[in-house]
Amino acid sequence: MDPDLEIDIITELDLVNTTIGVTQVSGLHNASKAFLFQDVEREIHAAPDVSEKLIQLLRNKSEFTFLAILKQRALTSGVILSIREQEHSYFELESSGLRDEIRYQYRFNGKSRTEVFPYRMADWQWHKIALSLSASHLLLHVDCNRIYERVIDPPETNLTPGSNLWLGQRNRKHGFFKGIIQDVKVIFMPNGYIAQCPNLNRTCPTCSDFLSLVQGIMDLQELLAKMTAKLNYAETRLSQLENCHCEKTCQVNGVIYLDKDSWVEDDHCRNCTCKSGVVECRRMSCPPLNCSPDALPVHVADQCCRVCRPKCIYGGKVLAEGQRILTKTCRECRNGVLVKVTETCPPLNCSEKDHILPENQCCGVCRGHNFCAEGHRCGENSECKNWNTKATCECKNGYVSAQGDSVTMEQSIPCCSLPAPDSKRLHSPKPTRLIVAKGPVLQKLVQSFFKPSYSTGFGCILTCGGSGRGEGDGAARRSWWPGKELGRILSPDMHERSRSRSPFAGALFPAAGSSALLCLPQCSFDHIFWQQIPQL
Repeated sequence: MDPDLEIDIITELDLVNTTIGVTQVSGLHNASKAFLFQDVEREIHAAPDVSEKLIQLLRNKSEFTFLAILKQRALTSGVILSIREQEHSYFELESSGLRDEIRYQYRFNGKSRTEVFPYRMADWQWHKIALSLSASHLLLHVDCNRIYERVIDPPETNLTPGSNLWLGQRNRKHGFFKGIIQDVKVIFMPNGYIAQCPNLNRTCPTCSDFLSLVQGIMDLQELLAKMTAKLNYAETRLSQLENCHCEKTCQVNGVIYLDKDSWVEDDHCRNCTCKSGVVECRRMSCPPLNCSPDALPVHVADQCCRVCRPKCIYGGKVLAEGQRILTKTCRECRNGVLVKVTETCPPLNCSEKDHILPENQCCGVCRGHNFCAEGHRCGENSECKNWNTKATCECKNGYVSAQGDSVTMEQSIPCCSLPAPDSKRLHSPKPTRLIVAKGPVLQKLVQSFFKPSYSTGFGCILTCGGSGRGEGDGAARRSWWPGKELGRILSPDMHERSRSRSPFAGALFPAAGSSALLCLPQCSFDHIFWQQIPQL
C-alpha cells in the first residue's frame, strides 16, 4: 500500500502516550497495537497538524474507505470515528448495541444526512468493519462480507479548516465507545476494503470509476468538437491555397533566385536557370573558331570562349598571345608583336643540371617542379597533371575533353560526360573506325577515331572519321541509325558533300583504298549496334 494513500489514525494520535481512559491491550493480531477505551471521561482527538493532514487528503476526494477492527461491549453504544467542526459532523461512524445498528452520518449541500444499517456489533466479539464511499455509491463490509450496498447523496469532502478528528467518541462529552479498537485507517483509493480483506476480488468498476469514465468521454467529445472545427478551418484554408500559385525558389551560394530566373556562373562559364525549385545549368555554347592564318585561338581573362588573337613567329617557332620566349631578354607575344618584358626570376634551390625552362616561360625552375601548385584552375570535371616543362588539364575518368586533347592550364577546356558501355552498345570517347569489306559484311564500330570538337549547351560536338575500302568512287553505304540531322558529311579535303541524319548515313568513299570521309555527329552513342548488312 502506498503510504501517501492512507493515514493510520492510532499512530497519528500517538495513543501509546495517552494515559487517561485508554490502555494498550492484546488485539486480534500482533502486527499492530490495540487499545481498550474505558468507560470514563476522556479526550482522544488529533493534534491540529494531524487534523489538517486529514483535511487535505480528503479534499476533492470522491473515493475513500474507513477501516477498523473492534470488539465492543454488549448493550453499549459509541462513536468509532468522528470528523466534525463544532456542531457539524462531516463523517461519523457509530455502533449502537441498544438498537443493533450501525449509523453513518455525513453532510450533503450543508445538511446532515444519516444512513442506518441494522447489524449487531456490540457482542464482545472481534469484528472487521470497512465503509467504502465512491461518489454516491456506498459499500459496508463486516468481517470481509458485503453487508450493505446503497446509493446515497455524495458526501461533502471539502472540510472547513479547524475541523477536528475524534477517536472513540463524538466530542468531549458524548458518544464514548466502550471496547477495544485496532487498525483504524482511512484509505484514499478505490476499493480500499481490499487492504483489510485481500481475498476480496475487485469484480466491477466503482461508481467513481464510472464517473471518471463519463467525464473522460465528455472531455473527448469536447476535444473532438474542437478538432472538427480546426479541421474544417484547415480545409477551408487549403481550398483557398489550391487557387494560389506558390512559387518555388532556388538558393545558390546564399542568393535566392525566383522561378525562371537566369544567371551566369562565372567560375564554370555556365548559364543557370531556376526551374520549379531546381537549378539547371548548361555550359555556354562556344562556336568553332575560324581564325585567319596569322592568328591563333586563345583564352582571354574573364571570357569563357576562346577568341582569335594575332600570333607571333620567332625563329620558326609560333607563339600565341601571352606566351613568352627567352632570347637575350624575355619577350612576350602581344597583339602579334614580341614585346620585351622585365621579369625577376627567383633563385633556384637545385644544381644547374636540374635547371629546366618551362614552355613559354622566361624563368627556369627545378626539375620535378609542381606546376599544378601555382594556383591555376582546371575546368569542370578535369584535373591538373604535371609534365616535365608544363602542366595540362586532363579529363577525369568517364569524361572526354570538349577539345579532344589535353590542354594547357590557361585553356581550361570543359569536359563532357559520356554514357557507360554495356554488352550491346559501344560507348567510347576513343576514336571509331568503319570497316567495310567485300561480300556479306559485318559492319561494326571499333575504337579508332572519335574526337570531340567543341562544347555546346546540350553536349559535345564530336569529330568522327576513319578509313575504309570501297568498290568505287561514290559508293553509298546503308544507314542503320535513323534520326534527326546530326552532322555534316565532309570529304577528306574538308568540303561538305552532304548532311547526314546519322553519323555514317550516306557516307561516301571517293575511291577504293582511299581514306574514309569525315563527319560531325553529336556526342550521343545510343543506338549504335553491331549490324549485319548485305553486300553493296
